[in-house]
Amino acid sequence: MEREEVTVKYQNGALKNMEFELQDIKKLRAVLGMRQSELARLAGVSQSLIAKIESGKADPAFSKVKRVMEVLENAKNTAEAHAGDVMNRNVIFVSKKTRVLEAVKLIKEKGISQLPVCKGKAIVGAVCEENVLEGLQKFGHEKMERLCVGEIMGEPFLCVREDTPCKTIAQMLKREKAVLVSKNGKTLGIITKVDLL
Repeated sequence: MEREEVTVKYQNGALKNMEFELQDIKKLRAVLGMRQSELARLAGVSQSLIAKIESGKADPAFSKVKRVMEVLENAKNTAEAHAGDVMNRNVIFVSKKTRVLEAVKLIKEKGISQLPVCKGKAIVGAVCEENVLEGLQKFGHEKMERLCVGEIMGEPFLCVREDTPCKTIAQMLKREKAVLVSKNGKTLGIITKVDLL
């Protein structure tokens, strides 16, 4: 049987205009760690049909292929990484009263490009390399030596929950320098583009 390309269109399902080849079912199933019997049970088809599809010995009805691919897509979405899986738990904070030069030293020593700024337990801002450069332009080097982080900091980073999907975080990081992960008001970690990659 020749490899067949099928376009699956769902009105309100997870798959929309997804193109795949029947023999890709085996690859997808293997990546997800799913057995043929499990896929067959979830899709409501026989295991022998799954085996025949994967070996290229069957030309299944479109409705059956649709059910199989829907199961695989749902499993893929469930298996995707979340914020809690990729976050860096070693979050380094500075306070509003921390001297800018001390924050710059931390950024350099730790090899990071941004720091959350806190006041007590609350996150009140963020300081990154761009804030320091803007401060230098605005105040000059001499005054910068006396300034505190609170005088040059930017807006606080957005906070997400541990179960936020990484694809959502990837969209956020197109606009943000970093995203904090928190639970019940407590910061658990930070995610930057490097962490996500």
